[in-house]
Amino acid sequence: IFNYYCVHLKHAAQPAFDPVGMARSGFMFAGSPLGTPPVYPIGALSDVQAAEINVIAILAALLARERFGFGQDIATSQVGGMLWFQQLNVYTTLVTGKPYVKFSRYENPAPLNQDFLCGDGQWLFLGVFQPRYWAPLCRAVGRPELIDDPRYATSEARAARSRELVEMFEQIF
Repeated sequence: IFNYYCVHLKHAAQPAFDPVGMARSGFMFAGSPLGTPPVYPIGALSDVQAAEINVIAILAALLARERFGFGQDIATSQVGGMLWFQQLNVYTTLVTGKPYVKFSRYENPAPLNQDFLCGDGQWLFLGVFQPRYWAPLCRAVGRPELIDDPRYATSEARAARSRELVEMFEQIF
């Protein structure tokens, strides 16, 4: 059984539809920038995620039949798949009891782990989340003096000066 919701919920009989799965799971909200409406990303992501989970369930059922000699009922859901896809956000919310927090571009605790518009009109995504990438980045953009600058020398310092750092790198690119 594959459906929109888990088989035990009242909407279980509704057919699955990618944008609805994305919206109901909260993915469109979580994936949009702070202060903007939810965004529907292209690519039928919840359909693909659900199909992958179905394949895993089918393979597990076939393996069980081969090893133990009896069939399996499988039940997966599109919304459940998208919740699993967002597991870090969902589990953090469930464990802490605090709502999911979206950060603005300028208040990001990982200010250099985001996209930047370059002077040529192209976008660049920096993945400078780990401290070991700070010095190579500074050298690569021609700003080696930033490496040991106490205002930016640690991840904590960079997070505390997020706005300043993001604005600086917007100018660099």
